[in-house]
Amino acid sequence: MGLTRQMVHASESGDPSGKEIWLTEDAETIACWNDDPLLGVSYIEVLGADDAALAEKIRSNLTMDDITKLTTRVSTDRDLDTLMDSLFRTAVIAYSGHDPQAFALLSSALYDPEPLVRRGALLAISVTGWASFIPVVEEVSEQDPEAEVRDQAVRVRNCLDD
Repeated sequence: MGLTRQMVHASESGDPSGKEIWLTEDAETIACWNDDPLLGVSYIEVLGADDAALAEKIRSNLTMDDITKLTTRVSTDRDLDTLMDSLFRTAVIAYSGHDPQAFALLSSALYDPEPLVRRGALLAISVTGWASFIPVVEEVSEQDPEAEVRDQAVRVRNCLDD
């Protein structure tokens, strides 16, 4: 794809950090490979002068998560680890901008019978930062049967943009 790989070193020790950056030939656009320790997912972030073109080139060359596939995965697989992984992958997809399917998937997960799934959905919602989640998160903070879920909903509500 015409990219040059660069390793990032930790500022304190100078050791490789595990983060990788690829530069375009003109060094004006970068693709960063990120391992998110909180969500437990990896993703590529593209920044720079020609970010849209590079992002499209990456999408056409790599298999990427897709909100339709994630929605199907959530509706057909009730394995807890799979559900959580799907919610967190949805958050990464949703971070780039509002997506109605992602909104519907994360909103519906707030009403899952399993409290851990509801808490995972709240974490995913906090990553998006979407103000459109405020009404549903406020409802969860007032009506969820589990105190821990209600408390987390209050914290998430505080981090959503008004």
